[in-house]
Amino acid sequence: MKQGKVRSQPLPWITNDIRQKMNKRLKLYKEAVNTNDNEKWREYKYLRNKITAAVRRAKADFFRSKVNEVKTSSAYWNVVKDATNLSKSHTPIGPLKREDGSLVVIDSQERTVKSKILNLKTNEATGPDEVAPRLLRLLLGETAAPPLTSLITSSFKTGVVPLQWKTAKLTTIHKKDDATDRGNYRALSILSVPSKILESCFNDVIVDHVLNSNRLVTDNQWAYRKGYSTELLLVHLTETWRHSIGTGYVVGVAFMDFKKAFDCVDHGILRNRLRCQFGMRDSLLNWLTSYLTSRSQYTVLNGQRSSLCSVSSGVRQRSVLGPTLFTLYTSDLVASIQSGSVYMYADDTTVYCIGKTIDEVSAALNQSLKELPVYAWRAKNRLTPHPKKSECMLIYSGSFTALCYPCTLEVTT
Repeated sequence: MKQGKVRSQPLPWITNDIRQKMNKRLKLYKEAVNTNDNEKWREYKYLRNKITAAVRRAKADFFRSKVNEVKTSSAYWNVVKDATNLSKSHTPIGPLKREDGSLVVIDSQERTVKSKILNLKTNEATGPDEVAPRLLRLLLGETAAPPLTSLITSSFKTGVVPLQWKTAKLTTIHKKDDATDRGNYRALSILSVPSKILESCFNDVIVDHVLNSNRLVTDNQWAYRKGYSTELLLVHLTETWRHSIGTGYVVGVAFMDFKKAFDCVDHGILRNRLRCQFGMRDSLLNWLTSYLTSRSQYTVLNGQRSSLCSVSSGVRQRSVLGPTLFTLYTSDLVASIQSGSVYMYADDTTVYCIGKTIDEVSAALNQSLKELPVYAWRAKNRLTPHPKKSECMLIYSGSFTALCYPCTLEVTT
C-alpha cells in the first residue's frame, strides 16, 4: 500500500515550485542513503542548499508584501510578531475567570466524561480501589457517566479531591544490571481509574489555557504537548547542528538528566508558581492544593502489601495531571541559562553551544553547566543534575589537533 503524508495548514510562502523541489530532495536523499553514492550525496546537498535559500527568500517576500498591505499600527505589529515569533512570548496573565467572575475550571458535562470512559485503555492495571478500566468501559460504559460527572462537578465546586482517589499503589519493574540492587528498579504508581478521569478533565483546561491558547510555557519544552514528540525534537536538534557544522562551526552538547526529578517537585514552590506565573487563584488553586496534599501510597511486592505511607513532595509520573504540573514547575529552566541553548523533554535536558573554535565552545558549554546546577535555578527548584546519566560531546567536521577543555558538572548538596 502506498503511503503519503497529510499536511495541514502549509506555510503560505511555500510555493508549488518549492514543494516540488522538496519532493525531489526527499527522493535524492533516499537514493543517496540506499546507494551511498558520492555523486548522489552531492546532488542532494546542492538541492538542499538551493531549497533553503529559496524558502528564506519566499518567506521574506511574503512578509514584505504583508507589511506593504497594512494600514494601521496594530496590523503592522501583528505582522512583525508573526515574522519574528514575538507572538510566542510568555507573559503571565490573570486567573481563569468568566466575565461574571465565576471560575472557568471544566466543562464536566456528561458527554465529556462519557467520551473519556469510552476511550479508556482496557489493558491498564487496576488501581487501589479495584475498579478495573475494562469493567468501567465495557460493562458500565455510558451508565457510569452521570454519577461520575456528579462527583467531578462536586469536586471542582468544593475544591476538594476525594481522599480515596489520592492513594497510589506502587509496583516495580527491573530496569537493568544487578537485580539485587534496588537502585536498578523503577517504581510505577498505579492510580484509581476514576481519579484519572477527574485529572483528565482538569488537565484539558490547564493545557489549553497554559500551553495552547496563551503559550505561557516556553516552546523549548517538548514533553506532554500535542504536536510535539521525541522524534520531532531529535530532528530539530540534529538539523540545527548539521547546518552549523556545514557552515564551519563547532557544536558542543551536554545531555542532562535530573535525579528523581518528578519525586523532588516541591509543592510549596509549585503552588507559588501556579499562582504568580500562571494566574491560578481562588477555587482553582484550592483544588490544586487539595490534589497535591494528603497523598499516600503503598507498595505491593510479590503479592505482599506494605502499610500506607504519606507523600509530601513530588508529582506522579504516570498520572494525567502530574506531567503537566512538572512542565509548569520547570518552565523557567530555559531562561536561567544564558550561555547556551536549552531544549527539554520532561526532565531530560539538552544544552548546546555553537562557536567558531573548540576552545570557544568548550568554555561556553562549561559556563552553561555552571549556570544550570550551581546558581539560582537548582536552589530554587530543589532539583539536582545526575552526573552518571549526563554526557557531553563535541561535534564538528574537522579532526582533533589539540587537547580541549574538559566539561565539568558541579553538583552540590
